[in-house]
Amino acid sequence: MSWLDLHLHSAASPDGEISPRGLAELCRQEKIALAALTDRNTAEGVTEFMWRGAQLGIRTVPGIELECTLDGDRADVLGYGIETAKMPEAEGGALPSAEQAIQTIHDAGGLAVLAHPGTVFGTEEESAEAALRLPFDGIEVFSSFHDAELTAFYWTLAEKHGLLKTGGSDFHRLSDPERRIGRVQFYHQETAIRDALLNAIREGPPYSGRKNQEARTVYTFEYTITDPVGLHARPAGELAKEAKKYASKVIICKGEKRAEATRLMSVMGMGVKCGDTVRVEVDGEDAEQAGPAVEAFFKAKF
Repeated sequence: MSWLDLHLHSAASPDGEISPRGLAELCRQEKIALAALTDRNTAEGVTEFMWRGAQLGIRTVPGIELECTLDGDRADVLGYGIETAKMPEAEGGALPSAEQAIQTIHDAGGLAVLAHPGTVFGTEEESAEAALRLPFDGIEVFSSFHDAELTAFYWTLAEKHGLLKTGGSDFHRLSDPERRIGRVQFYHQETAIRDALLNAIREGPPYSGRKNQEARTVYTFEYTITDPVGLHARPAGELAKEAKKYASKVIICKGEKRAEATRLMSVMGMGVKCGDTVRVEVDGEDAEQAGPAVEAFFKAKF
C-alpha cells in the first residue's frame, strides 16, 4: 500500500467509470497524499479532480495520457504538470508518433514520461534504449504491470539516462483488482519520487537531470577476463575500492546484467568467469580521468 499514485483514470477516459470528483474522494479513502489524474487523450477532468482534491487535503498534479505509436507499436506517454488550456483536443484518425506526443506535452508546459514500458519492451534493452533517444523526461518505473525484475530494469535505465522515475496503478475501475489505487510497490522510494517530480514541474521541461546527464562524459571499454577464477571476492573487493576513488559511477555489464562496481555482492552475483568479456561504463563528471584509470586497473588485475 502506498500514499503515492501518479497514474489514474476517471470517467473522462473511454474505459474509466468514476467521475473526477469521485476519484479524488476514493483517493482520500485509500489515504493517497499525492495523486495525478492522467485520463486518456483528454484533460477535461483535471480541474474537477484538483478542486475536490484540494478540499480533501490531497495534493494533486495535472496530467494526461496520450496514445501514440513507438517503433510501430502502440504506446502511451504520460504528461505531468501540464497547462490544461494548452492541450489540444484529441482528434480521430491515425495515432501520433511518440515524438509528436512528447512535443504536445512539452508545448503545454508538461513533462513527458514513458508509461509502463515493460508492456512494450519487456527487458529488451536495445529496443528500450532506442526509445529513450527520444526526448522523454522520465520513465514510469513503478507500475501495476511491472514485477520486481522489470522495475529494477527500468530503474537502471532511468539512472543511466538521468530521467525522472514515476509510478502509478493505471487505475480505471473498481472491478479490476490488479490495478487498485495505491497498490503499486514503490520499495520505499515515494518521498524521493515526489520531491523530484514536483521540483521538475516547477522548473518545467526539459527535465534538468537529463540535461545534466547529456552534458556528462561516459567512458566505455570492453575487457576479456584472464584471471583463472574470474571476478571472485578478492579482486571484486579491490575493484570496489578503486571505484570509490571517483565521483563517476563504474558500471560492469555482462549481457543484460549490470552492477555498480562499488556493490561487491552485485558484482560477484554476475558470475563473471575467465574468458568472459564485460563492458565497463564510467559515467560522471570525472569520467575523462577516471575511465582510463579504471581501464588500466582491469588490465593490471583481471
